[in-house]
Amino acid sequence: MGLIRHFGGAANGPKWKAVRRAASGIASVRLGIGSGSMRGIRVFARDKAAWAGKFRHCPQSRFQTRPGKLHKAAQAQAQPARKGSALGPLAIEIPRQQAGCTLRDPVTVGRPATQTARNKTASAQAPPDRHPLPPPAKTAARDPAGPLRKRATRSKINVDQAGPLNPPDSKQHKMGAEDYSPPSTDIITLTRHVLTEGFKRREESAASGDLTILLSSLQTTCKFIESNVRKASLINLIGAAGNTNVQGEDQKKLDVLSNEIMINALRASGKTAVLVSEEDDEAIFVGEKEEGGTFESTKGKYCVVFDPLDGSSNIDAGVNIGTIFGIYLVKDGSKGTLEDVLRPGREMVAAGYCMYGSSANLVLTTGNGVNGYTLDNQIGEFILTHPNIRLPNRGKIYSINEGNSMYYHEPVLKYLDSIKFPKGEGAKPYSARYIGSMVADVHRTLLYGGIFGYPDDKKSKSGKLRMLYEAFPMALLTEQAGGLATTGTERILDIQPTSIHQRCPVFLGSKEDVQDLEVALDVRPARNTTGSSNRRPTGI
Repeated sequence: MGLIRHFGGAANGPKWKAVRRAASGIASVRLGIGSGSMRGIRVFARDKAAWAGKFRHCPQSRFQTRPGKLHKAAQAQAQPARKGSALGPLAIEIPRQQAGCTLRDPVTVGRPATQTARNKTASAQAPPDRHPLPPPAKTAARDPAGPLRKRATRSKINVDQAGPLNPPDSKQHKMGAEDYSPPSTDIITLTRHVLTEGFKRREESAASGDLTILLSSLQTTCKFIESNVRKASLINLIGAAGNTNVQGEDQKKLDVLSNEIMINALRASGKTAVLVSEEDDEAIFVGEKEEGGTFESTKGKYCVVFDPLDGSSNIDAGVNIGTIFGIYLVKDGSKGTLEDVLRPGREMVAAGYCMYGSSANLVLTTGNGVNGYTLDNQIGEFILTHPNIRLPNRGKIYSINEGNSMYYHEPVLKYLDSIKFPKGEGAKPYSARYIGSMVADVHRTLLYGGIFGYPDDKKSKSGKLRMLYEAFPMALLTEQAGGLATTGTERILDIQPTSIHQRCPVFLGSKEDVQDLEVALDVRPARNTTGSSNRRPTGI
């Protein structure tokens, strides 16, 4: 049984009567309900050719089977009836756009009486229907796929072909099962992961209950800063605050706010003794509880160094920015002094950063590898999404501010030429990616490999990046992920700082890329790369 829809018309109207008259003996006519393409007069017919004879100005190609593919009349008639469907072998449809098709019946189109007589004569001479319409069943068995079949038919989807709507084996395949993967219900949060690692490596790892509380305060801080970064333009947090920090840099409004948020949260945790911030000239010493409402009940056993908002010059442009932090354990017998902070980076017990971009990503190490977490704003938790981050041995990206090339020393320029214009057979040049926010550039380097650099030069003789709260945390993360970090002359984590805002050059990234740099700087002897197809000779 085929379906032909004719637009417009209402019950007992002129078109209704006309269609019923035209369908006499070859089709069944019903009135569609609803709206859109389902509204109007619906005609069900078995014989496509007989019904098509009642139309004019409608080419045969307009008569399509329900799945949307053209069928010849003979093929359609030979097609067996679909099991479990009220439709017969042929389904023909005239969309609403074909409303221009008109019936030859004079009642519908108002033709002269002579043409009416000819049409009636032709109808009378038409061969009888070889497949009389069965009477509608009063209590028809419900087709389990009926709603899906009807919906697929309206959309001209072939429901008889194997696929999500009609799988070949319903016992083995559910609807859309091959395309659907349910989300994991075993959610690993930052707190859970740190505690688990602490229990597994109680002797090797610095992870403990106190450190977990401290990290909980840090992640709360990151959530608060992330919220303010996202709505900075809406609550007038963009622009300069009118002050300068100890480095002589103009402070942004978000710089000041983020710094206050971090200091208050870390002091309130009860687990810190010394705090060092990029925005403050001096270190902050957490004191004993005094008379009044102070929340400093006891001194903690950790020192935290941090840059509350790295890349703040990009705030107004909406570029990725972030928070960097490193954590030291107070020396035995110490009550928390400056000497507990002025220590090499290799003595840090934890380090990490939180990047605020399309999502908030917190990357952390507690001395047993590097893990990445993504903030789920719906539940307010950092969820483990990048376990055990590992740097590839060699990357394809270099990240350096080449706008300062005129100030760079000759060895650095030669190294840059070697990766931009490689001399090895089949070697390809590296791609340049530089954002201007250390968090964003290092994050990409950790995930994709390559090398990040901010060298010393003729203008900045000691480099630009701060050692304690920028170079040390990022160098520790890089080495924990299988990479290298150097100043160009020595390992960054071995430097003994002398002041809390000391600067140093920084090169970090994939192991082989940093080694090539050291060869260019004449720090490491050249490696023999002959016969290695996946290595690029430095050409220096």
